[in-house]
Amino acid sequence: MLIASICYACIRPSWDVPQIVFTVMTGIGCAGPLTLLVACVQFTAPHAFLSTATGLAFSARAIGGAFGTAVIYAVINSRIASHYASDVSSAAIAAGLPPSSVAALLKSMKGSTATKAKGQGVPGANADIMKAAWSASYWSYARAYRLGWWSVVPFVALATISVASMKGVKELMTEKVEATVERESDDEALKMEKA
Repeated sequence: MLIASICYACIRPSWDVPQIVFTVMTGIGCAGPLTLLVACVQFTAPHAFLSTATGLAFSARAIGGAFGTAVIYAVINSRIASHYASDVSSAAIAAGLPPSSVAALLKSMKGSTATKAKGQGVPGANADIMKAAWSASYWSYARAYRLGWWSVVPFVALATISVASMKGVKELMTEKVEATVERESDDEALKMEKA
C-alpha cells in the first residue's frame, strides 16, 4: 500500500497502464491492515464484549474510509478548482490562442475529451493550441491527484508501522471457542426467574 500510494503520488498523465497496476497493489495493500484489524480486536477484546468490539472495529473502519475518501476528494477538487483554468489558459495562450478566446476554450473543453473537442467555436484555436490545452488539462489533474495521494502517504506509513508492530497470535489459535453469547445452566436460569 505504501509503494502504491507513493506511485500514485508521482502519477503522470501517460501512466494509463501503470495506474491499473497501482490499483491492484492498493487493493492488496489494504487487505492486510483491514483484515488484521478484525483479528486484532477479536483476540484482544474480552469475550463478553466480542460482538461490541467487532462492531466498533468495522464501524471505525467504515467511518475512516468515508472520511479519508472525503478528504482526498476535497484536496483534489480544491486543487483543480483553483488551478485548472489558469493552467489550461496559460498553455493555450503560450501556444498562440488570443486571450479573448480563453473563456470559449474552457467552455468547449468542459465535460469533453481531447478527441471530441477539436476547438470548434473557439476563435483563433488550431490543432496545436488544442493539443497544448489538453496536455495542460491532463497535467492539472495529475498534479491534483499527486497532492491528494501525498496527503494519504503519512496515514499509510502509520498503518504500515502499526501492522508491523503487531505480535503473533499463534498461541491463541487453539480449539477453545470464545462465544459471544454464553449458554446459561439450568440452575442459573432458575435463579434469574425467581429474581
